Amino acid sequence: MDKIYQLQIGEKYDYNIDMSVRWPGDTIATVVWTIPTGLTKSGESNTTTTATVWLERTGSGMLTVSAKITSASGRVEVVELLFIE
Repeated sequence: MDKIYQLQIGEKYDYNIDMSVRWPGDTIATVVWTIPTGLTKSGESNTTTTATVWLERTGSGMLTVSAKITSASGRVEVVELLFIE
């Protein structure tokens, strides 16, 4: 697990993954988000260094979101975000 967040039912926030430290000199090419039941994605974007997703909690429990991030040079990293109530 890369990061842990507390999010209550009905709350909606943006979450960022900064890849500039992990991949100095490389850039983000694509991001594929996997969102479980209990969270709703209302938007996503990325810059050359940061992947962003907007999430709203709609269900209870511990929920894990994953982002498969691919760099311009072909690196691939899966980042997991754990959401607790």
